[in-house]
Amino acid sequence: MRIILSYNGKEHGILYPPLTLLSLANILYEHGYDVELVQDDEYYDYTGLPGDSPSQREYLYLAEKIQLLTGYKANIFNEKVNYELCPDFDVPLVVTSYGCQFSCTACTKLEKGQIYRRPFKTVLEELKWITDRYDYFEFGDYNIFLDKNNFFKIIEYIPKGVKWGALINIDNNYSEQDLKYIYEKGCVNIYTGIESFNPKDLEYFKKPYYLKGIDPKEFLLKLKDIGFNINVYLIRGLPNQTRAEWIETTDWLKSHGISYTSNTFYDPVTDTFIEETAHLSKEYLTVKKDEDYNQTNKNLRKFLEPYIPGRL
Repeated sequence: MRIILSYNGKEHGILYPPLTLLSLANILYEHGYDVELVQDDEYYDYTGLPGDSPSQREYLYLAEKIQLLTGYKANIFNEKVNYELCPDFDVPLVVTSYGCQFSCTACTKLEKGQIYRRPFKTVLEELKWITDRYDYFEFGDYNIFLDKNNFFKIIEYIPKGVKWGALINIDNNYSEQDLKYIYEKGCVNIYTGIESFNPKDLEYFKKPYYLKGIDPKEFLLKLKDIGFNINVYLIRGLPNQTRAEWIETTDWLKSHGISYTSNTFYDPVTDTFIEETAHLSKEYLTVKKDEDYNQTNKNLRKFLEPYIPGRL
């Protein structure tokens, strides 16, 4: 029996392997099904399965269907990823753990406030598959310091000369020694979520780093001093944001050689643009949505091109 699974092929013009889908597809493959994955690039924002959060309802629904077909009940966080089933990808991913210790109001991930460590042996098998074939990859963890001791054990198995990227939260729990250690182990690219430099918006979000009194600019400059390349996540259209402030923010980042990704702020309840902001109309945000998407594509391609030449 042949089964075709559709998934979001590109994220900002870059192909990443859909890890959860590849693990669920592997269950079908091991039970004798002919499984084909199809990238749905044209309708990335609207159709296909999600690519980052295992507990999205689409994946849970698929796991239920797989159980009906095979009798096997999947542990959606722990299943082995079969990269061989993926048609293509630009940036290999591996995940050591899912979840987050925080529960930020703007975050839509269902694993927030919880931690799910993946089996150590499974992670090492996936890491070996990747590093046998690629000299650059990224950890797909929401924060690699979520389970630092476990993560530090895993990166000991990364071959010398293989470079990698990872996401960390802005926090004051990381010692300079820890940051220098991951740099020495091959981490060249760091992604982190700032959202805004505006204290009122950070208060609105209850951003953990803001509540701890951490200056995001100082944190970013510390990472730069160590040697990391940095890409930060921004949100346009926050309740207290002005056009001038947005320009000041992006100008500061560009002046310090820091790449950025931008998204437009949505009301998490109504799934629409917020109706009232300080000085930004809904019409303005609608126009800027496409502009931000295109700029993000450009920024990420430039950010990654030195490590995956010819793939983008």
